[in-house]
Amino acid sequence: MTTESAAADSGGKAGARAKQVLLIFGDTISDSDGLLADLQASGFNLVRAATIDNAESVLRKSPVALAIAFPEAATAAVEQLVSVVGRTRRGIPVLALRNPHSGVPECWAELGIGVLRCPLLPDALTRSVEVVLGLKRATRMPRLGATKRT
Repeated sequence: MTTESAAADSGGKAGARAKQVLLIFGDTISDSDGLLADLQASGFNLVRAATIDNAESVLRKSPVALAIAFPEAATAAVEQLVSVVGRTRRGIPVLALRNPHSGVPECWAELGIGVLRCPLLPDALTRSVEVVLGLKRATRMPRLGATKRT
């Protein structure tokens, strides 16, 4: 599977929403489970980063909406990713996919890292990403009645 670049044209029908860029972090990401194919089929632009340095470069150069750490990423690497996000694109959500028996540090809740356990049902990652991005948009929306009247 070919991953689309962050600079890809949103194209498509007039009025279609621009594709959102997702940072996919992990050094040995396998396409065999279909997670990436599902995300791509749902219209997300996927940009892979195998190392923290690659992730930082992507975050600085691309309008990343969300970062996903795949199960292959070590606990320390996920925490480094959160630190890089804080320095470069403060406020974007981070999801960590974890294997069923891998531990999740208590500090991850404080760091705001969302955790999804593998294996995931088909489309579960895509639905989770859409929910997280929807929640992010909802927190930015003005409150009802908060508009300025002239």
